[in-house]
Amino acid sequence: MWIRPKESLLPGALWINEPTELTSKYFMMQRRRGHGQSRGLSSLLVGTLDSVFDTRPAPFRILHQTPSSEVYYEIASALTEDDIKRDWEWLANNLFKVLKEMETEEEITNFTLCKIQSLVAHNSTPIDEEVSDSNSFQVVASKFRERFNMPEDERLVNYYSCNYTKNRLPRQGHLYLSLNHLCFYSYIFGKETKLVLSYTEIIDISRTGNSIYIRTQNNSEYTFGLLFSPAETYNLLEQLSKMAMQKMIQDPESPMFDHDPVLSRKLSKNISKNKSFLLRDLTARQHSDEYRMFFRLPLTEVLDGTIKGNLWTPYNKKYVSGCIYLSQNFLCFRSDIKRLVSIVISLRNIRSVEKKDDALSRFENQIVISTTDAAALQFSQIIDREFLLNKISELLAKTKIPILVDRPKYDRGWSKVQALINLRQEELDEAMVANQRRKMNKWEEHFREYGRGVSMFRTWDVSKLVLEGIPDRLREEIWMIFSGAIHDRDMNPGLYEDLVEKSMLKYTPAHDEIERDLHRSLPEHPAFHTEEGIDALRRVLQAYAYRNPQIGYCQAMNIVSSVFLVFCDEENAFWLLVRLCEHLLPDYYNDKVVGAQIDQGVLNELISEYLPNLFERLDQLGMIKMISLSWFLTIFLSVMAYESALHVIDCFFYDGARVIFMIALKVLEWNEEEMLSCHDDGEAMQILSTYLSGIYNPEYPTYTKNYVKHRTQKIETLIESAYQTFGESITAQKIEEMRNRHRRRIVHQFEQDAENSIIRQFKGKR
Repeated sequence: MWIRPKESLLPGALWINEPTELTSKYFMMQRRRGHGQSRGLSSLLVGTLDSVFDTRPAPFRILHQTPSSEVYYEIASALTEDDIKRDWEWLANNLFKVLKEMETEEEITNFTLCKIQSLVAHNSTPIDEEVSDSNSFQVVASKFRERFNMPEDERLVNYYSCNYTKNRLPRQGHLYLSLNHLCFYSYIFGKETKLVLSYTEIIDISRTGNSIYIRTQNNSEYTFGLLFSPAETYNLLEQLSKMAMQKMIQDPESPMFDHDPVLSRKLSKNISKNKSFLLRDLTARQHSDEYRMFFRLPLTEVLDGTIKGNLWTPYNKKYVSGCIYLSQNFLCFRSDIKRLVSIVISLRNIRSVEKKDDALSRFENQIVISTTDAAALQFSQIIDREFLLNKISELLAKTKIPILVDRPKYDRGWSKVQALINLRQEELDEAMVANQRRKMNKWEEHFREYGRGVSMFRTWDVSKLVLEGIPDRLREEIWMIFSGAIHDRDMNPGLYEDLVEKSMLKYTPAHDEIERDLHRSLPEHPAFHTEEGIDALRRVLQAYAYRNPQIGYCQAMNIVSSVFLVFCDEENAFWLLVRLCEHLLPDYYNDKVVGAQIDQGVLNELISEYLPNLFERLDQLGMIKMISLSWFLTIFLSVMAYESALHVIDCFFYDGARVIFMIALKVLEWNEEEMLSCHDDGEAMQILSTYLSGIYNPEYPTYTKNYVKHRTQKIETLIESAYQTFGESITAQKIEEMRNRHRRRIVHQFEQDAENSIIRQFKGKR
C-alpha cells in the first residue's frame, strides 16, 4: 500500500534489508526484525520493544533514498511479502528508468515524492483514506488472531497499552477487546504471557482510577493498569459485556451485533476517525441508545449526528444553549443545563425550514422550523448552519410518511373500545370533579405557554405538573407522548387490528394463561365487570403475545394493561404495553422475569448505599430477594390502592424506571425503625404491606373511603419526598450502569440454577 512519504530515522536499527534479485540505486525493501524467520538477540529486543511500547508498524516497507543523502523516506508498507513485492514491481516498471535520466538527486527525490503522493491521492476515496489510517490497526488485528488462535470472524474492536498484574508482578503489554473476548498479551525478552477471557465468564467489572478489575465465574481476579484511556476502556468493556449478556438472555439465534456499514460512512463529527470501523460503530450504537432513551424514540432510530446551537424559548423570551440531534425521523434538542428544556420534532410534521439572519451576533446563524401544528421553532448560533440545513433536507427527502399497509380484509366481529373510564363516572362526587377541574386548568394554562403535543417545550414546569398528578382526561395524551408510545403507533398504522385478527386465528398456550387472569386483573373497577372491558383486555394481551412470542404473556401484564385500558383507547393501551415491555422495563415480562431480578439486585445495592443499617437487617431476615418483585412488575399496582398507584405511573412514564427505585427506597426509609425491630421476615413483610396498602390519594375521597381502610401516607407526599431525597443522586445513567453489573450476576445465576427459587415462588402464586 502506498503511503504519504515520511522521513525514516535509523532505517537499519530495527529492520532487515530484504534480499531481492532486483536492485535499485534509489529504493530498498525491508522486513521488521522479529517478523518471519529471523531470530537472535536483536530480534528478541525488537519484539520486546514492540510489545512494551505502543508501536505496531507493518512488517514490510519500501524506502527511498539517494546515495549522497542521509535522509530516508518511507513510501510503502504492507502486511505481507506478496503485497510489498507488487509495489516494488510497480516501481521497477514505472520509475527506475525515468529516474536514471534525471540529472540531480534533488530532482530525483522531488519527482519520486510527488509521484507517490499523487498515487496516494488518486487511489484514495474517503473510505480508502480511513482504511489507510487504520493500516496499523489491521496489523494489530492480524497479530491478535494469530496470537490467540482466533477465527477470522472474531473481530477486534480496539486494543490498549496496559500492564497486567499476576502474582503481584506487573507485565507490560496490551489488552485486546474483541466482540466476544478480552485478551492480554505480553512479550518480555522471549517470555510470553497470554490471557483469554470470554465476556460470558465475567461476573464483575469495576474501575478505580487507572485500574480495571475483572472477576470471573470461578472467582479468579484480574487487574489491569492503564496509563491512557482507562475510562474509554472501561466503558467499552461494559458495553461488550452487556451485549454478551443480552445475547444469553434473548433469542440465541438473533445476531449479536447489527454492524451497519452505512453508519460507518456517516458518523457524527464528534467520533474520532482514528478508531477501527467496529469501534466507531459501537460508539455510534451507544450514542444512539442514549439518544433513544432520553427522547423515548423508536428502536429503529439511529443517531445521524449532533450539532451545537441555541433554542429560542418564547415562554421566557430567551435563547437556551444546547445540542441539536438528528436521526432518520426526528430532530431533537436538549439544553446544556440538565432538564432545563428539551423538545422532540417529528420530521414528517415539518412544513418548512428557513434561514434567518440578524445583525446581532447572539442571533446569528438562525433557522426557523415551521411545523404542521402551526408552531415556529427558532434556533440560532448554529456552529455549522449549512451542514445542518443540508442534513435536514437530506433526511426530509428520505422521510417516509407511514401509510396504512394493504393488509388482508377480515370479517371483523369486534370493534375497538374507547377509554373505559367513562364506565365509572357515577363514582365522581363534587370534590373529585373540583380537583379534576383545578388540575385541568393548570395543564391548559401550561399548554398555552409551552405548546401541546409531541413538540411541546419539556421543562421543569411540566415535571412539576406531573409530580402533582395528571388529570384523568389527559392521562392518555400525556402517557402516550412521554412514554414514546405515540411514535410506535404512528409509524405502524393498522398494525394493531392486524395483530388482533391473526391472534384470534392462531391458538397459543398464552391464550389459556390470559383467560385465567382476565377476571382478576383489576376486579375492583366496574369497567372489568362488563364483557366490553374483558374483551378489550383479551384482545390487547393476545395481540401482544402474537407480536412478541419470545415474551408471549407473563402475569402482571394483565394488571398494567387493564389500567391502560381505563384511560386509553384499545389501540393506545396496546402500544403503551409495547413500550413498557420492550423499552421501559426490559426483560421483565418473560418466564424468568430476568429484568425484575436484575432490578432487585439494583435495589439491593441502593439499600446498601443509602440505608446500610436496614440492609444488614434485611439480609439477616433473608427477605431482600422477596421484597420488591411485585412492586416492580406491576409498578406498585398490586400493593397500593389503585388511585394512588396511578400517580406513580404518571411519574414512571415521564421519568422512567428510576421513579420506582426512589419510591421503594423512601418506603423502606420511612419504615426503617419498625423493620429494624422485627423478629422474622413475616413480621417485616406485614409492616410493608400494611404501610403500602394505606397510601391514599385525597383527590379521590369516594374511592379512598371504599378501598383504603387505614391511611398511612398521602401518595403526593411520598413522591415529593422521594424526589427531594434521591432525585439528584439516582439518575437514569446510574441505574443503567448498575443494571449492567447485576445483569452479569443474574445470567450466571440462571446458568447455575435453572429453577431459581424466586421464580418457583412467584409461579406458585399464580
